[in-house]
Amino acid sequence: MEDKIIIRRCKALAEKECANCCNHWCLPEDRPCHVINDRYPSIHDGAIDCDYFMDAVLRGNAELNKLVQYELRKDLLSAATNCRTCERCGDPYVPASPRQKYCISCGKAVKKQQNREKQRRHNEKLRESRCTAYR
Repeated sequence: MEDKIIIRRCKALAEKECANCCNHWCLPEDRPCHVINDRYPSIHDGAIDCDYFMDAVLRGNAELNKLVQYELRKDLLSAATNCRTCERCGDPYVPASPRQKYCISCGKAVKKQQNREKQRRHNEKLRESRCTAYR
């Protein structure tokens, strides 16, 4: 299941960011885009087939790059660096720390929301203290 999600995200990234891919067509090789080799079901077997994509495009997306590298080197990595699922969106990610609950993009959004709530509570306390001070 994780491989399918990663492969799907790699295809979307290639369509969006790859300079060699135009309308699902590989410009330098003048053939259909071959970022993902359909003959292989998983990343371990060689499903990501384009070297340009691996070297140039994938490195620009840190989160997806970590997932792909983790899947490629899964056997070599220790059990301590497990792949987890984000509690907010459900996507797999490789945690940067043992306490991390969210992927990078969701982590930013959750942190922003928590800061908003904290500021809102703080402002309410200030308003209440000002109201009671003038009574």
